[in-house]
Amino acid sequence: MWLASVHATTLTPLAREPQVNSNVRTINLLSHLDGAPFMGSFEVRYGALGVFAAAIHLPVGTKIITHDIFYKGGNAELKADTGTGIALYRILEDPMQFADSGLGFRAWGFSSRVALNPGLLPGVSVNTGGGWADPLIGGRYHRELRNGFGLTP
Repeated sequence: MWLASVHATTLTPLAREPQVNSNVRTINLLSHLDGAPFMGSFEVRYGALGVFAAAIHLPVGTKIITHDIFYKGGNAELKADTGTGIALYRILEDPMQFADSGLGFRAWGFSSRVALNPGLLPGVSVNTGGGWADPLIGGRYHRELRNGFGLTP
């Protein structure tokens, strides 16, 4: 099972409110979905060689509440994406257990948009994002138990 939450801080130029926290707990995240979330993975094997891939897409958004003077509300959106790819080699295999090792990458991408509706001041919208990739060295061991159950740490 996979659970998510959002913890974001917006810095402002106002001395009386230098930062605004916009946190969404896991239990409240479903009401803030701004699209279809996705989580999936697959593995392909050919003999001792294998490829594993996984992806997560999480789009969330929330309303911004203002005092309706300078700005009349707004919206904040965040999209978080991650993808993993790893080439595997089976180093141990028998009927009760197997072990794989591999090399790969994990890519991360985030984009955000904050928009304030016009009030006394004209409306404003800010978009930003970033991404990077990390190298991976992986290992997996699986042990068959009884009656169709197994353990994979």
